[in-house]
Amino acid sequence: MATECKLKVEAPLVVRTGEQELTLKAPETLGDSVQAQFEDEAKIKVAEVLREGDTIKLRVDASEAPLGEWELTLRSGTTECKGDVRVATPDSSTR
Repeated sequence: MATECKLKVEAPLVVRTGEQELTLKAPETLGDSVQAQFEDEAKIKVAEVLREGDTIKLRVDASEAPLGEWELTLRSGTTECKGDVRVATPDSSTR
């Protein structure tokens, strides 16, 4: 049976050209090998997932992402963690 956990994502992604980094606190239940995926409708492409101690860094391309909240899923073995990531315009990301 899969273990589930909840992700808390503080900073939004911004709709802009090129890759950007999203940093998350790694839940203790995730192993060292982590896969990341956004729901298809988000149009956010994950280029790289790096696990550094208790931090997970994602390099993503959100250039085609619609504004709103999109579900991010991190998987490691039988553990699956989900959380919402906000996608904002460059001028609204600091509000």
